[in-house]
Amino acid sequence: MLALVQLNRNRATRPDKRPQLTDPRESGDLENTADSVPGLYRDEMDHPGSDDNKRLAELSVLKKRQLGEEVGTMRRLVWVGESYKDFASHP
Repeated sequence: MLALVQLNRNRATRPDKRPQLTDPRESGDLENTADSVPGLYRDEMDHPGSDDNKRLAELSVLKKRQLGEEVGTMRRLVWVGESYKDFASHP
């Protein structure tokens, strides 16, 4: 099952706006019971005037209990046409 949650509004007061595991805290017990919690961050949403990060997103592993990427792993994604692709594999 995949559940999407809105992040805590306290995120806006932090200097680094990237998602943290504590952000979905108001979504019930979801952050405690989830096997995996990825975080998606788009810098252009917080800094709309900057052209440096247009079409880029960061996907980070905030929590994992099973196989997969380690906590703290981050992938840079780039928007290509209709979807995001791993930045490392994009020419």
